[in-house]
Amino acid sequence: MDVLGLASTSDKATLLAGLTALAERIARNRELAGLHYASDSDAGKTLAGAVHGLLSPRPVYMAAVAAAQGEWS
Repeated sequence: MDVLGLASTSDKATLLAGLTALAERIARNRELAGLHYASDSDAGKTLAGAVHGLLSPRPVYMAAVAAAQGEWS
């Protein structure tokens, strides 16, 4: 198993799809509530991808990801 404790690529894909849908729903709800513009949501998505790409090779980051995932199980 990997750092997320997921046994298969299918499990990872399912988790990613669910988290992506949740993030998009939260972003859209914030737009509808007048708390964000669509451009804010787009920028946040771009920033999150860039930060994850920079940090994912670092063991301490992956340990933090694993700890956070453990809170959801």
